[in-house]
Amino acid sequence: MKEKRINEIKGVVLIAAGLIIMASLLSFTPFDLKFYTSSPNVPAHNLIKTFGAYFAGLLFFLFGKSSYLIPGLILYIGFRMFKQDKPDLRIPRFFGFTVLLLSASSLIGTFTVSN
Repeated sequence: MKEKRINEIKGVVLIAAGLIIMASLLSFTPFDLKFYTSSPNVPAHNLIKTFGAYFAGLLFFLFGKSSYLIPGLILYIGFRMFKQDKPDLRIPRFFGFTVLLLSASSLIGTFTVSN
């Protein structure tokens, strides 16, 4: 296969993964998870069902509301690969994105009012 077709396939897969992650984050409710409540939703109300509920729960646990940046990055890389524009995926970029996630999570935490 030509490299152009392979990049298009990678782009479509990344776009699909980004949309699936975004759907699981947008439809997340803690009542889908068994360890958050004594009477969980059966079946899960998440759009991606049980896997989406647990994956979104993990992302929200690790990064909070800044986890919405993750599917945005995946969609961005997917669109760039689909358009044959090679994204820069070196280690310092991933480290910088991790620092961005943690910083955004801390910033959002300072403005969030807790009861």
